[in-house]
Amino acid sequence: MSDSMTEVVTTNESGVVVEKSFEGDEFAVPAIKFVIRCERDERATLRLADDIPEEFPMDNVGFHPDYENDNWTAYKDHRVEFERELEPGEELVTVYGVRLADGDDPSTFLGTPSIEESRPARPTPVRPLRKRQTNPNRTHNPRRTRVARTSTAKSAARTETPSRTSSPKRTANSSAT
Repeated sequence: MSDSMTEVVTTNESGVVVEKSFEGDEFAVPAIKFVIRCERDERATLRLADDIPEEFPMDNVGFHPDYENDNWTAYKDHRVEFERELEPGEELVTVYGVRLADGDDPSTFLGTPSIEESRPARPTPVRPLRKRQTNPNRTHNPRRTRVARTSTAKSAARTETPSRTSSPKRTANSSAT
């Protein structure tokens, strides 16, 4: 098996550049490597899809925990999908591993990935601060008033549980003395 293929497949959509290559020895198993760059001036949401060859078993596709594995999804229809928000100017590397058999041709994995979505990320909603309304006729809120309890001997005695292991067991056949 080749240590890596020199072919790099590049696609660009709305200011997001994706470079895809096959890496045979860089990882524990052969992997399809993606270098993703956001060349936008604003945050973007990316959804990238890649086709897996029909003859390749989907059980032999996996995602590396150190390379954004939580953002990948594998589908039974022989495709994988990567979705993530990107910061302006951000570059990241992500991979999916492929366990190849002796006869498998790694070049079949080098089709052009499709950027299914590249749009500005939704801004985080900010709620306006509400002015607290007060009622001049109400002096306190009983649900918010907390009274500190002091420990007394009486309350401490209530919390202790008597030991039942030393007391004799009574049964219906026991006679009273």
